[in-house]
Amino acid sequence: MNVRIEALANELAITVLDGVQRKDFEEVFSTLKGFTGGSIKVDLKNLQYIKSDIIAQLLALRRAADSKKAALKLVNLSDGVLSAFETANLTKHFTIEQDYGSYTVSELIELLHDDEQAEFISIHIGLNFNEQYRKALLDALKIDDPVLNEQALLSLGRAGDDASIDVIRSALASQYPNVVCAAVLVLGWLGDAASKEKLYELISSPEEAVSEACGASIALLSDDGDPARLKTLLKDSEPPLRKVIANALALINGGAAYNILKEMLSKETIDDVRSVLVRKISYFNNEDATNTLIEALDDSSRKVQETAAAGLERTGLRGGEERVFKKISGDDWVSYFAVRALGKHCSEKVADYLTQRYPNLSGKVRLAVVEVLGAASYCTSFLAERLNEDNEDIRREALSGLYRSNKPLAVEKAVQLAKGDPSWLVRFKAVEIIIAETPEGYRDILAEIRNSDANRYIQDKIDAVLGS
Repeated sequence: MNVRIEALANELAITVLDGVQRKDFEEVFSTLKGFTGGSIKVDLKNLQYIKSDIIAQLLALRRAADSKKAALKLVNLSDGVLSAFETANLTKHFTIEQDYGSYTVSELIELLHDDEQAEFISIHIGLNFNEQYRKALLDALKIDDPVLNEQALLSLGRAGDDASIDVIRSALASQYPNVVCAAVLVLGWLGDAASKEKLYELISSPEEAVSEACGASIALLSDDGDPARLKTLLKDSEPPLRKVIANALALINGGAAYNILKEMLSKETIDDVRSVLVRKISYFNNEDATNTLIEALDDSSRKVQETAAAGLERTGLRGGEERVFKKISGDDWVSYFAVRALGKHCSEKVADYLTQRYPNLSGKVRLAVVEVLGAASYCTSFLAERLNEDNEDIRREALSGLYRSNKPLAVEKAVQLAKGDPSWLVRFKAVEIIIAETPEGYRDILAEIRNSDANRYIQDKIDAVLGS
């Protein structure tokens, strides 16, 4: 028989083997008659494809499970089996999961070659680690297979296996960069301070992944002397290494690391590296970091400006609103990113200032103001007025913001705009709101719009609700 059945305390575990036939399910249904547990698990890991008559048996099994109020789930579907269920539109009829606990150790080790599953399997091994797993992973490291070696190291690291530290250290000499990278990361995870000198040797590696891993692990293993030591590596360094050092300093955090980052920013000439430095500075929780980000809004590089604005939006302005206000003047990028920096911290003070300055602004800066104020609950009147502007992006964004702050008014305006706005993008947004809120008579409203609007996207959107 090509079905294996195991009745546990509260679960019926069914493993379907290759070559399964319809008649093999007879014993399954017979066993099910006396089953009183709460769940049924069907493991399909041995099937690379599945025939329609077996799918029919699984559907019958689901009905039988339902009659017993037992939860049925299918586990470990191969791509071919899953594709068959998708083709038959049956994925919604079953609970489908991955269950690595049903695999043998050797099967899981082999599956570490699968890019899509490797991380999940490695995590499973780490959570369920034992001597059997350790032996299998150490054996895998003896094979000349860089993919398997990498995943074996990461699995040992996730398991916190200090007993294998010597083997992990030896992997630093591997000819394969991905294996070296994995070893570096794991030594950091395990807190192996004895390896830090070797990591300093490798941090200048031409392999960026190895260099980045060394920076991260040095940070994890750091003591008070590491910020200064990392600084010594800056002399005659290339941009990739400067980024690695910036990341390590941000992870170390603290006053010494912050001061080095600021010094690096003052000397850096490469836009891409300056952007990284500004982002890392934004991770420091102090007023000087906020001031540095505000100053960076005036940077000559748009990338740096954008990074500074994102940092301020995330961390807050620490009372620096007035300084940001002074940077908002017209239709330049400094003004645009200054407005974006106000972002999620849009107080009534900020809202009042932006609404007053709005008539003197234009273009992308106006749009940024509408986006920022669209998240504020006290700007309803301002947003409603923007629905009459010439710029279609502003009208659409104003309608979106109004929908967030005042749904009844947004629905009223959406009905008007859906019938008469010259931009199909605005009309489409309006139709979305009508569909989402279903106001009284909405089906008639949608039918009227469909009859008068030739835009195919709007037609399709309404057809999905009313039917074609």
